[in-house]
Amino acid sequence: MKQKNNRKLISVLLYAAVLTAIIPLCMLAAFHFSAMDASAAGNAVYEQSDGTVVINGKNGATDSDLQAALWKYSDPYYRQNGRTTIKIVGRLCINKTVILCDGIDINAENAVITGTADLFFSSYENSGIGFKGGTWKLKDGSRLMKLSRTYDIQLDSLTVTGGGSFDYGNVMLYSSGNVVIRDCKFSNTTSQVIFAHSSSSVIFLRNRIYNANGHGIYVYGGLNDANGRLTDFRSPNISILGNDIKDACGDGIKCVRCGDGCIISGNTVRSVTLNSELDYDDLKDAARSGVGIMVMECSGMKVGETCYYDNGKFGGNVVSSVENYGMHVNLSDNTLITNNSFTDIGSDGIHNTASSRTTVRGCSFVRCGDVGIFLTPGPVDEVESDKRNSIDSVLKDNHIESCGSFGIEISSAMSVTLTNNTQVKCKDYGVYCISSRYISISENGTADTKTRNGSGIGYNKASYGINIYNDHIIDISLNKGLLSLGVGESFRLKAKLINSHGDSVTWRTSAPSIVSVSQTGAVKALKKGTAYVTARSSDGVETCCKIIVRNAPASIKLTKSTVTIGAGEKYSLDCEISPADASSARTFSSSNSSIVKMTRTDWRGEFVGVKPGVAYVTVKTYNGMKATCKVIVKAAPGWVSLSKKSMTIKVGQSASISALLAPDAASASRTYRSNKSSVVKMTKTSWIGTFKAEKPGTAWITVRTYNGKESSCKVTVIK
Repeated sequence: MKQKNNRKLISVLLYAAVLTAIIPLCMLAAFHFSAMDASAAGNAVYEQSDGTVVINGKNGATDSDLQAALWKYSDPYYRQNGRTTIKIVGRLCINKTVILCDGIDINAENAVITGTADLFFSSYENSGIGFKGGTWKLKDGSRLMKLSRTYDIQLDSLTVTGGGSFDYGNVMLYSSGNVVIRDCKFSNTTSQVIFAHSSSSVIFLRNRIYNANGHGIYVYGGLNDANGRLTDFRSPNISILGNDIKDACGDGIKCVRCGDGCIISGNTVRSVTLNSELDYDDLKDAARSGVGIMVMECSGMKVGETCYYDNGKFGGNVVSSVENYGMHVNLSDNTLITNNSFTDIGSDGIHNTASSRTTVRGCSFVRCGDVGIFLTPGPVDEVESDKRNSIDSVLKDNHIESCGSFGIEISSAMSVTLTNNTQVKCKDYGVYCISSRYISISENGTADTKTRNGSGIGYNKASYGINIYNDHIIDISLNKGLLSLGVGESFRLKAKLINSHGDSVTWRTSAPSIVSVSQTGAVKALKKGTAYVTARSSDGVETCCKIIVRNAPASIKLTKSTVTIGAGEKYSLDCEISPADASSARTFSSSNSSIVKMTRTDWRGEFVGVKPGVAYVTVKTYNGMKATCKVIVKAAPGWVSLSKKSMTIKVGQSASISALLAPDAASASRTYRSNKSSVVKMTKTSWIGTFKAEKPGTAWITVRTYNGKESSCKVTVIK
């Protein structure tokens, strides 16, 4: 009996042990089954075994569920490999702002997201945020997302329809970095599409932007400091590669204040029109849009240069059917524009405003409404008259065809080199220069264009230093570039021609009532004011002289009425003319050049005493006003002596000393000096020597005449 009971006890214990081992396994299996198949049970939010969190719109998930999941799974405790994937499936309606968090990837490949919220997603000072896929249908005026001070961002393969905030765009990045927006499609946006403000290291890759009521891609590097003043910040490392932009009402691609490492390559920009509603205060001019590619206040921007990224090769941009400029380069430096094509452009193919060191190379321009390439000055601040010129630009290997005016127009530019460009079927000149300097033009072919001198090159308004084919400079210069005359005064302008094909010069005045000019260059001032007299050569090269006409003098007065000098001594006289706004032109003369010889007669009366005697120096204005100074010339000093040979004075005391000459000698110039200014300091050094004792000691005061005669006095300073 006892043995039977023992066997029964052992059986019970073994059965319990088996149950203890099996139950946890069954529970684990049940948990795994529940996690994998919770959707079947109708859960709106659940977690898969791989850590992916599912937001299931089919099962009634809401924007509150999405927000709760974002808050919860941004906690490092829940992340796998540093990030959590939230997968949206079905249709999800978002009616309030959803705030993003760190380390979240949203996968919406199998979802349609709609809603009425002004902001779908917002984030501030977060990192590690990704979006992939999905169909996003936004209401007009809303934004897809606003990311501020956010880093490590990925937007991949989104299809976005509608939406767009006019001030900020559909996607707004502010002070963010390490951003990639790739393979997305945006259509029917009510404003600019992507706006990257004060951000860095942003890549726009192979996106499609269609029917935008604003800019397609807008990058702005203007960063304000704590006082609201614009700093020198430039958005660096911006890459805009392989994007397709069509039907934009604004600018296709707009980059303002971008810095080093920025590139725009491989993009297609089509059908861009003007939008008068956009705010263009940053252009410091009238509103301008309808530009294919805008580059403003940038440095080192590369447009069309070949580069490689993501196993793709990106090169020149294709810009077509643009209402305004194909490309506008404004107030920018070191812009490289290579291998781009501009076709059917409403105005200029490339409009370069007040930019320096712009290179346009290997580009084609076909059917530009005005000019293929236009270099022009522009305002640098709110004062319209404060302008900066386009300088140091290179135009090389470009093909320009069927332009409404000129192939290349250079206005008020300096140091521009044109090499191996062709201009075909342009309405006027192949190359036209206005008020430009130092332009080198070599090997530029023209066909079916209006030509001058057989080169297809024209000039106007004071262009000079034009070098054609590197061996022929055409220029014109005047003997005066600026002239001041009084009413009734005359002057003869003379023109010098350099390598001109003819020798004729024609003259004209901008204000015939102020200044008249004859066809021999003789000008006459008629009344007070300002005029420009222009000389034009038979080659069409011009230059001008600015003439300021002042009142006629009413009187003139010399600073001295009598002067005594020594033979060989130089002297100068000045004068005062009234009224104060009268012409200051005057001439000096001597009544006897054997006694007093004039060495300068046009501004100051400078002369030298030749031999003892008396002569009169007279100053006279063009209208007959005059004044006279009596000049007495005596013999040159044979010696000079001081009134004292030695003196003793106390510290702080002042004294004076004078020089003595022979009665028949003179020296208008007498200079005094101290050999130790720390002991005796001179306070007056001409005619009479005045000095002050500084500290105890001994110093020598020396007088010197114009012809080198000297005499000294010993000065002892005591306490």
